[in-house]
Amino acid sequence: MIQDRELIWRYTVSDIERNTIEQLKGQHTKFLKNHAIEVLSNARITADSERCMAGRICKIVENKEILVISTEDDISVVIPSLPDEIGNEITYNDKNSSTTFKLQDIIYIGEQTQCYNYTVTIARGEKTTKKKLKAFLYVWDPLRLPISFEELLNVLALSTEERMACVSNRRKEIFFLLHMIFTYVTIIKQPISIVETFQFHTDNFNGAPMDRCEMLCVMAFVLEWAHQTNSIPMELLKKHYEWCYTYARMSNFYMNHSNM
Repeated sequence: MIQDRELIWRYTVSDIERNTIEQLKGQHTKFLKNHAIEVLSNARITADSERCMAGRICKIVENKEILVISTEDDISVVIPSLPDEIGNEITYNDKNSSTTFKLQDIIYIGEQTQCYNYTVTIARGEKTTKKKLKAFLYVWDPLRLPISFEELLNVLALSTEERMACVSNRRKEIFFLLHMIFTYVTIIKQPISIVETFQFHTDNFNGAPMDRCEMLCVMAFVLEWAHQTNSIPMELLKKHYEWCYTYARMSNFYMNHSNM
């Protein structure tokens, strides 16, 4: 099991080995400037708060492409009332403006991934503009400790082709961290340690450390990715197998004891 205390508590201010956030930002300037995925606020808010809803919708339509991570196969779980049937449309009204989404088509990329193509009409006073928006919906495995990562790997690759924003009702913290690791390996091609990614993520993302299950999920993804790319040294194959076997048993335990 990951020693999360060592990873997180060595990060406290009193620890002489702790990297300051300024140092970490300096080390990761290129990532932050050119590659870090922007995580938007979840649009799921109270229905009577039209002004707040309109503000979040405006933030979404600033992008050409967004990634929507949901716990259900329904994009409106994350962005309320967003059409999921071709030809349907919805208008979000603010005091002096409106934004209309019309769904043009849906492309099925995988079992858990779909691409929704919208035309967006934005009215601000007498001025009206039109644009296109691609919303990639990824339905994340509801298991606390998922054991299948192949489609998640494809989504990470998709999100690094074009720098897109992410809106999610769950697991946005894990995705930000995995996106960072994936970007360093495949795009920046620069080594980065797991400890450093956890430290940087904790201060840069939301100031809260991941829980143990989230950290285990990240490690399982990294090890599965290493296995798929034949990157595990021969002398570590046995330890890799033992770790993955233990993780699978833990996943099965949580699946059968969902209340824990």
